[in-house]
Parts: sequence; structure tokens; C-alpha cells
Amino acid sequence: MRYLTDVMESPEFRINQSFSDYSRINAQPDEFNEFYEFYYTLISQANRAIEVANRESINWSNDADRLYAIAQAKFFRAYAYGCLAELFGGVPIVTEVINGPKFDFVRT
Repeated sequence: MRYLTDVMESPEFRINQSFSDYSRINAQPDEFNEFYEFYYTLISQANRAIEVANRESINWSNDADRLYAIAQAKFFRAYAYGCLAELFGGVPIVTEVINGPKFDFVRT
């Protein structure tokens, strides 16, 4: 992702300026927080789209349209998790809308 996270970037003389030590990679540095925040926003929006598409009060012209909207949301959620896993390894997987504070996420 152009932020020195791949295995080819590990010169010893730049160890303080790179993220070659994978134990140092998390969502705190600005370079990574941008990605972390972007992809988890995408996941949140996908989860919301899936929830809304399944509401009884939403009228669809046919069930195929509803299923297509859900499939698109699931694609973007999976894409976001793929990118997060590439950057951070195990990340918390959230498959439902969370409406309040939650602090017990577990990396998967």
C-alpha cells in the first residue's frame, strides 16, 4: 500500500523510519490510521445497507433487487476486510450494525 509495509522494505539504517518490524504496525500512525478508518467506515456502511435491505418496512420492486443490493454490500465489506488483513493481519470482524460503544473486539 506504498507505506513500507511489504517484506522487501527492511534496510537496517532506516529501521526508525519504516514499519519493517511488523509488531509496530497498528492503527495509531497517521499513515495507517487513514486506511483503518476508511475501511472500517466502508464496513460500517455495508453493514447498515444489509440491515436496511432486510427490513420489512422497505419495499422492493422484486426480491432480486434486494438480493443484488445485499450482494454488493457484502462484496465491499469483504473487499475492505481483505485490505485490512493485508495491512494489519488479524483484525476485528464486524458483521452487524453497532449503535453504541463497544470495547471487547477480538482480532480474527
